[in-house]
Amino acid sequence: MCDCRSCSDTPFGRWFNSIVGNSDAPRPAQSQPRGAEEPQVENEADEDSKYSETDSEGGTGSADQTDRPLTFEPRTADEIHALVRSWDNYVHPRAKEFWTSSDMLYEILSQVLRGVHRADDPILGSEEGCVLWHGEVDSTMGPVIRMMRPNENVESSTGLTRVLAFLFADDESFGELQQRTRRPFQMACQNSRCINLTHISLDD
Repeated sequence: MCDCRSCSDTPFGRWFNSIVGNSDAPRPAQSQPRGAEEPQVENEADEDSKYSETDSEGGTGSADQTDRPLTFEPRTADEIHALVRSWDNYVHPRAKEFWTSSDMLYEILSQVLRGVHRADDPILGSEEGCVLWHGEVDSTMGPVIRMMRPNENVESSTGLTRVLAFLFADDESFGELQQRTRRPFQMACQNSRCINLTHISLDD
């Protein structure tokens, strides 16, 4: 949990810790977005070729990814800036109360966009297709990002789908997710590398 008493004792701090958990996540694999360096995923070429069929967890990918080139295409800085501004309109007040620094929130949202294909949008995009994460993953191949919590000066690796839920989920969905264990959320698509917000399963 957050070591800072001033942030962990606030309602938003407790909510964040309850849904995200502490910073002792499994040690992340040193994965980088494709384009700079291939992520450390077993049989990467085989896995990429199966996105339209099955993923490493047995889930199905989306039809709109079937014809996509297997190379990772990042967004430009201008594209990231424009989409972060759009996303900011949908960030839940709980997150803006927690991250009072707009720069810190901007960096978190930008980091998410740097780890997905430029054609994908895990927040405002289609509900149909998976949004595959090309950034850092933990030892279970679950998507993670490095971030600093308020009043901390050390980055920690945090499960990305949990962060997205804290940022964007409505109160009803967030209340249900808050009751879950601190394991990675189950995805309805069963794709371990999908971060499409609408694919987070609310079923037990």
